Amino acid sequence: MNKSKQKYLVSIVLPIFLLSSCQESPKQKDSFDFIVSSDLHYISPSLTDNGEYFVNMMKKADGKMEEYCEPIVNCFVDEVIASKPDYLFLTGDLSFNGAKASHIDLTKKLSRIEEAGIEVLVIPGNHDIDYPYAASYSGNSYSLVESLSKEEFASIYGDFGYKQAISTDVDSLSYVYQLTPKTRVIAFDVNAGNRKGSASASTLSWLRKSYSDAKRNGQNVISLSHQPAAIHSPLFTSSSIDPSLRIEKLYKEFEAPISFAGHLHIQDTYEDGDFAEVLTESLLVHPCQYGMAEVKEGELTYIAKRLDLASYAAKEGLDDASLSDFASYGESYFAEVNSRKLLESIESNAELSEPQKKKMSEAITKLNRLYFEGGLSSIDASAYQGEDYPWGKLPLFLSSYVSSILSNAGANKTRLFHVLTK
Repeated sequence: MNKSKQKYLVSIVLPIFLLSSCQESPKQKDSFDFIVSSDLHYISPSLTDNGEYFVNMMKKADGKMEEYCEPIVNCFVDEVIASKPDYLFLTGDLSFNGAKASHIDLTKKLSRIEEAGIEVLVIPGNHDIDYPYAASYSGNSYSLVESLSKEEFASIYGDFGYKQAISTDVDSLSYVYQLTPKTRVIAFDVNAGNRKGSASASTLSWLRKSYSDAKRNGQNVISLSHQPAAIHSPLFTSSSIDPSLRIEKLYKEFEAPISFAGHLHIQDTYEDGDFAEVLTESLLVHPCQYGMAEVKEGELTYIAKRLDLASYAAKEGLDDASLSDFASYGESYFAEVNSRKLLESIESNAELSEPQKKKMSEAITKLNRLYFEGGLSSIDASAYQGEDYPWGKLPLFLSSYVSSILSNAGANKTRLFHVLTK
């Protein structure tokens, strides 16, 4: 672990004139930058041969490009190191299926980042701990393998937030981390217990105390969780932290200005008054995005950035046509896999004419992709209205999904400017 992690603890007892000479350490400044990513769903190469069973299984999923997991994650690690941020935040679902071997191999990659002087903070997701389907895949079959307990997660990822935390919760894997003299991260875990997406009364008490302590001490707080605190769409309320816990209300009560999460695999931003939340798209879902943020003078600027897999493949000498034009491959794969069920609802609808089916299929393929990648700003809602697009004839969920996308047309979900301090 980089020894600079200890500098803040030392600095609080140093005279002011000595503090002014130590500004190069991220711990000594309140202007800093970080990269945030979510839902890496990393699988160790030792657990899959990318055989028939594995490939077919992924084609029935949501568009994660697990066949290319290794080059995607390696490219991400290289880009993080090249960008030289002060911190990297990973907001859960670090592993594909919770296999211990995947976690161990991922920590080796994260260690490379820390060796480059970039501090890494992680939080578990619902796929990471005590996952019953941890498996290895070979040919036409699979075999269950060892998963990870809560205690093993804290040990394996100890160097990535837990050992350096100024406070930890005994009932979960939540912790508080001092980023700078005026800024803390509160990482809220709702996945280490028996009920994924929820938390015990004891954990909620710890959480409230942590935010209360931060407010009392004049600290800015950056909140991390896997599931979002806010409801980003009325269609996906079950994907947020248990609404009965009222976490968004708690954040607002203690003036915690911003939260970063994942879980839905979409790129999205949400603002309500002084509170904002960013969902970072899954790193394995087209177009393989992560977030870059800078905090300066109490203001945060965020932008989503796409991995450059084609350049990575060329640099590494990877002879793979899909990697060489990964943007095109990813878009095609997403359309084939993620949009498949949506297209089936259109094709089987007897109320639609063939020309309507064609136009609506093309539209839903594009709209679904833009929704996931946060590209709503490029949508002209008027182009998808009229007799060629009778969305009301589709099943309720699908018509509501299209309506929610079109109602947000023009919104930029890949950028955010937010004031952290009043």
